[in-house]
Amino acid sequence: MTTVAYLGPPGTFNDAALQRLRTDARTAPLFGGAHTDAVPAVTPDEALAMVRAGTVDYACVPFENSVDGTINPTSDTLAVGSRLQIFAETELDVVFSILVRPGTTAEDVKVLRTHPVAAAQVRRWVGENLPNARIETTSSTAAGAQEVAGGSADATAAPARAGEINGLVPLAENVADVGGARTRFVLVGRPAPPTPRTGRDRTCVIFGLPHQPNSLVQALTELSIRDIDLTRIGSRPTRVERFTYLFHVDLVGHIDDPVVAEALVALRHRTEDLRYLGSWPVADGEEAGSPPPDHADEKAWLEAAPRGRRLMSARLYLVRHGQTSSNVAGALDTKLPGAPLTELGREQAGIRGRELAEAGVSPRVVMSSEAARARETAGLIAAELGLETQALPGMIEIQAGAYEMQTGTEALLAYGRLIRDWLELGDLTSSLPEGRARWTCRNAPCR
Repeated sequence: MTTVAYLGPPGTFNDAALQRLRTDARTAPLFGGAHTDAVPAVTPDEALAMVRAGTVDYACVPFENSVDGTINPTSDTLAVGSRLQIFAETELDVVFSILVRPGTTAEDVKVLRTHPVAAAQVRRWVGENLPNARIETTSSTAAGAQEVAGGSADATAAPARAGEINGLVPLAENVADVGGARTRFVLVGRPAPPTPRTGRDRTCVIFGLPHQPNSLVQALTELSIRDIDLTRIGSRPTRVERFTYLFHVDLVGHIDDPVVAEALVALRHRTEDLRYLGSWPVADGEEAGSPPPDHADEKAWLEAAPRGRRLMSARLYLVRHGQTSSNVAGALDTKLPGAPLTELGREQAGIRGRELAEAGVSPRVVMSSEAARARETAGLIAAELGLETQALPGMIEIQAGAYEMQTGTEALLAYGRLIRDWLELGDLTSSLPEGRARWTCRNAPCR
């Protein structure tokens, strides 16, 4: 038997979401095909605590609403404590019935009690149609229905099924201040292999960032330069140290997509306490976003290499961009021409070396130009890989052009696009604005 906690009692939208997950052919296998015991909880954090304690197998909890955004109690609970993992999602249209005891009129309603999210979505309608009503909140829409049936409230905004269960009648139906509202619910369990990749998937991560200039830009650039689409991003206080925040990000793709896995490895080095919340299929009929790039051709080339050896060479392109304090996409930080690497530049070189090592890239040597900065960078990367370095005369570099002294987001993203053009598209003529392309430097030194 599979046990699932949900935001109860019976008759809530959460109850309907759980029923849909149990009967959907795509998600039903998660329940093992056996009887499912639904265990009501008062709050999302209580339901998730049952999963952590091992008293239930899963929790079905609200995750995001199209009108009010992220359900913070769920996100906050997933961000702390032992790691939990999302395995599936479903979405429901959110419209309410205003439920009352038989014989109650609009003028009789003095107290309307419902869940806080529901209250936010019917507040304008209540003000216009129930002139004597005061809105109060309770733990769930179904709990509001129970309180109306018990006489402690006069009306509730809840699903029609809650009225059927509690002997109430609708005073109004299909009530919503904003039409087309939907809520996304997720099925959460203890860590396990993710739901298999479908090609229409979502991955969620939570991370902190150091208090350094451009740290958020640098983290997000690891996704943008790999053409990974984001469907949600938000921040929540850590509640550990004042004015510190955790970032919650949903991205399109699955951890088994090579480009997504590569991006997560890079994010781990850019962020603090990266927490993986799972990869799972997008709800049926919902827009999945732009899928991540498919590197099947590159993978096939690697698999066909003689004797299965990885013949990939590690190439690093240094872009001199003046007195900047930022670095993205392999463009290592420097100061004035001829100056040694900054401390940030040395740190980034080490990070790049560790990323290559973790990705399984195994070149025989790390090459550089004869410039002092390039040799220093190559040495730092090679040290992480346990390799030697080789300085080659005539190694081609590129000019930063119009971005020589700029530090803004536009310049940083331009470096990322240039490196993508070279490494992924093979376009060796690609250049920065007013900077010379790679091929034009063959007969003249690029300084």
